Amino acid sequence: MASLLKALPSDSSGAEVTPGSYRVTGTVDPQLLATVTSWCAQHGVLPDRISVERHTLEDVFLELTGKELRS
Repeated sequence: MASLLKALPSDSSGAEVTPGSYRVTGTVDPQLLATVTSWCAQHGVLPDRISVERHTLEDVFLELTGKELRS
């Protein structure tokens, strides 16, 4: 994991969330995805799954306020 962290763009980070499961966070763009998949290929890692998630405006609101919107 340390070598992947070094390869990531400066505004990105990574962590092992559960044994064998990793999360990379940062600006979602083709370069970040290419960096991760290239690292996997160079290190003989075949991911079971790769998913890309983007925050919605509501996600950001809840992170900032800690409150849910009223329906």
